[in-house]
Amino acid sequence: MMAKAPPAFNILTKPATQPKRIFLYGPEGSGKTSLCAHAPKPIFLQTKGETGLSTLIDAGRLPDTAHFDSNVSEWPSIKNAISWLATSEHDYLTLVVDAAGGAEEACCNHIRKTQFNDSVDQFLSYGKGMEAVTKEWADFLNLLDFLRESKSMSIFVVGHSVVLPQKNPSGEDYDRYVPALNQKKIWPQTKRWADAILFMNFFTTVVKADKNDKVGKGSGGKQRFMYTEHDASYDAKNRYGLPDMIDCGSNPQDAWSNLATAFKNAKEGK
Repeated sequence: MMAKAPPAFNILTKPATQPKRIFLYGPEGSGKTSLCAHAPKPIFLQTKGETGLSTLIDAGRLPDTAHFDSNVSEWPSIKNAISWLATSEHDYLTLVVDAAGGAEEACCNHIRKTQFNDSVDQFLSYGKGMEAVTKEWADFLNLLDFLRESKSMSIFVVGHSVVLPQKNPSGEDYDRYVPALNQKKIWPQTKRWADAILFMNFFTTVVKADKNDKVGKGSGGKQRFMYTEHDASYDAKNRYGLPDMIDCGSNPQDAWSNLATAFKNAKEGK
């Protein structure tokens, strides 16, 4: 008997255009939320304790911006909100999860309550809790991808930054900015998922009065940039060919416009 012919496959030379998956992080007050509020037709999912968007709207610094209410803060409601966006009719084009640390905390609390009898000791025992969280977080990232594909929505996950020591096998250890997420479990997953990791910060120069001074004096700190490539002092990456630094200008509109222009120029090879 002759073997059945295999099914035909479509062979592509160019990928289908996909909405962006971006992780944007930086220190408090660097303008992350304001930038995302100027993305195309955004809707914000604010995790517990995150009030930056509401404060900026109340102060008149941002226009009215769609966001889920404060009831969407526990882990099941966070996932349900994303599922609703993926399966309902709406005209939103960008989901902003603000912030990643709050989502991670909600995920950990949910796993502790549902799988470890709400016991911190059981959760921490032999790393079992974080192993369960890692699996749940992978489902969360897959859910974001489902939204991205089903509704052609771009995804921005906003994160805070912390300064942690970095082990250096070839020299002295040093400090660097990293996202405020579990660095062994949650951040590696999220880093692989994101197509771009942008570090947003104020540009600061250090001046030493004497070459023997161990600590210099900072100056500047008013002009903001987005950094797109890995550096010893921060984590970043991009798969789009963006320039190493993107000037955020003097306001959120400038920041978004400059980022959008950088994406456009990279795609056109400029």
